[in-house]
Amino acid sequence: GGYTTYWFVGAGDTALTRRVFLRSTTTAAGVFGVGGADALCQNTASGLGMGSNWQAIVSDSNVESFAVNRTNVNWGTLTNLDGATIATSWNDVWDGTISTGITISGAPVWTGSLSDGRAATNTCNSWVTSSSAIWAHTGLSGNTATTWLSNNAPACNNSYYFYCIETGPNPADRLPNV
Repeated sequence: GGYTTYWFVGAGDTALTRRVFLRSTTTAAGVFGVGGADALCQNTASGLGMGSNWQAIVSDSNVESFAVNRTNVNWGTLTNLDGATIATSWNDVWDGTISTGITISGAPVWTGSLSDGRAATNTCNSWVTSSSAIWAHTGLSGNTATTWLSNNAPACNNSYYFYCIETGPNPADRLPNV
């Protein structure tokens, strides 16, 4: 197919736990690109007093910006803010299902992603438009099946949530410990 996914040799540090949360406020999709979505997550986490670095679980058409390629692989367990296990490894996040839903059951979440973390066709022009004539893939929070990340593609002028994932103290650390 036309997709490229980067794979890293080695294994994540299984002693590390990363967290994920659903941003508590909704926004239309035109957030000035993937970086704008990341800034929303970082600002929300900082405002809640959570250290570390955070980014949105979103994809755009640039292969390096697929959610699966943007997510730090150097960790062992992904939990929600209450400590419940969401996934037991980086691979577990992208296998199509997760162990525990990420809060507010059934609330739409902007992702622009397919269930394996690659970009869907629709990403609101890479997250720069809130037009009612353009669409983006969404997931459904609270779900554990593939729909947690990829459910449907509503218009970009709707206001939905973003998933935010902890990337650790160094967001550029995308390679596992070997």
